[in-house]
Amino acid sequence: MILFDIDFCGPEDGPAIVDIDLRSNRNPWPLSSVMDDLRNRSGEIVYMGAFKKDALLGFVVLERRKKLVWIMQLAVLSDWRRFGIGGQLLCSAYAIGEEWGCRGVGLTVRVSNSGARALYEKNGFVQVATLPGYYGDGEDGIRMQRNSLIT
Repeated sequence: MILFDIDFCGPEDGPAIVDIDLRSNRNPWPLSSVMDDLRNRSGEIVYMGAFKKDALLGFVVLERRKKLVWIMQLAVLSDWRRFGIGGQLLCSAYAIGEEWGCRGVGLTVRVSNSGARALYEKNGFVQVATLPGYYGDGEDGIRMQRNSLIT
């Protein structure tokens, strides 16, 4: 496994985040929304990035929801998948969750995203619900949760 620098993202990372999002997701977030999040330092939404030198290769967006760290989005450039970046970003979510006093991690993933589902299952997430028609295009979502922050 290659170790990448995992660090907080700032406004200077906004365009790279949107570029990765455009390449990875069917419904990418607009740059204006990402920039608003990155400029708002309330601590309720956090972007963590995986960097190699100065290049952003992947990111995770985290939100505090009561006693859960909620993964709003996790994306890695396709050429850099399967190098451990997703797992390292998940570890950053666990660390942020500990700082926030959370007890677990939750997320929703597309039924068709077998690669992401395998990553989450490998990291201790279990399916807790199926959400029919959850996504705007009608695809079902799978709610997954990990009830521990300790790896």
